Amino acid sequence: MGAPKLRSEVEKLIKEADERLLEMVHAMATAYTNKNIVAYTTDGKALTREDYIKQIEKGVADAKAGRVISTSELKKKIKSWKKD
Repeated sequence: MGAPKLRSEVEKLIKEADERLLEMVHAMATAYTNKNIVAYTTDGKALTREDYIKQIEKGVADAKAGRVISTSELKKKIKSWKKD
């Protein structure tokens, strides 16, 4: 499929997209044009190397400060998210 046809199809999808898809497309396009992107958040936000390191450092600080939950507590939370 050539670029003109792809553009047309992507344009149609974007016109109907919800905010989450738009954020993901934006993150991908930004990463494509900005080679400093090294990772993405779970909601699709692009992270630079510096942002990524800050996220890791925050996680380590949270763990050291005891801001964690056990695996069994996490499993209980996940079960509560599921719809039966």
